[in-house]
Amino acid sequence: GSNMTILVTGGAGYTGSHVCIELLNQGYEVAVVDNFLTSSSDTLRNIREQTGKDVKLYAMDLGHKELVERIFTENEIAGVIHFAGIKSTGVYKRNPIEYYYTNLASTLMLCKVMAEHNVKKMVFSSSEGFYGDNGADTTTYGSAKLMIERILKEVYLADPSWSIRVMRYLQEED
Repeated sequence: GSNMTILVTGGAGYTGSHVCIELLNQGYEVAVVDNFLTSSSDTLRNIREQTGKDVKLYAMDLGHKELVERIFTENEIAGVIHFAGIKSTGVYKRNPIEYYYTNLASTLMLCKVMAEHNVKKMVFSSSEGFYGDNGADTTTYGSAKLMIERILKEVYLADPSWSIRVMRYLQEED
C-alpha cells in the first residue's frame, strides 16, 4: 500500500503480536519477520481476527542478508521494531555459542541492511524474555540483551542520524 510500513521482527511472538495489532489499528501497514522458533502461527490468526487486517509475513531468519534485503526492497519500510531473539530455553540454555550467534548476528544483519536502505529508526525491545519461564534470570539472556543495547548505542554514536529507542519491560528500576 501507499502507507508507511513498520517492520516488526519477532512479530509472531507474544509481545510482538500485540504491537502488530496496535500498529494496524493506527493505520500502519505491518511486515513481520519471524522464524517461528519460539512463536506460533496462531498469533498471526489472532492478529487478523482482532484487526480484520493482514500482516505481510516473512517466515525466515534475520541472518541471511539477501532475505533481509528483500523485505526492504519489497516494502516502503519507515522503521523497525526489533523483538527478534531467541529465549534462552531448551537447547540454547546449554549452548551459549548458538544463543549469542543467533541473537547478535541477526541484529547486526538487520542494522546493516537498514543502513544500506537508509531506514534508521529502530525500537529495540527485549520484553519476550520476561513472560513466563523464558530464562530471564539466566546470565546468557541478560548478557545478550546488554550486548545488543551496547551495539545499538555505538551505531547511534557513529551516526547520530539514527533514531534508536531501547524499551525494557517489567524490570526493577535501578
